[in-house]
Amino acid sequence: MQLQVQRSVTPRGAVSADTALRRAVLARLISDPQVSTGHLRVAAIDGAVTLSGHVASHAQRDAANAAAHRVKGVGRITDEVRIAVPASPATLDADPGPDIASRFRQRAGS
Repeated sequence: MQLQVQRSVTPRGAVSADTALRRAVLARLISDPQVSTGHLRVAAIDGAVTLSGHVASHAQRDAANAAAHRVKGVGRITDEVRIAVPASPATLDADPGPDIASRFRQRAGS
């Protein structure tokens, strides 16, 4: 799993509460075996956590949400995680059909 960490530090060098919460959520996601693949980002502001990015399945998205809910200090979670379905080799080799201009000409009766 690749997770992107954004760091924010207060002027005196102490870690902010938002950064500490984001790190705690990231640690929980990394340690959860059900959230094993994908690209996730975590943002935290005043106890509200936003999960974004993509994973391979609905189960992984649900597991990421459940893991984040188990972190002390998380008040609300906004789920912006998408399910990224890899293209199959058969789909990549398939004939794409007429191009978009041809479709418009057919509809217009040209």
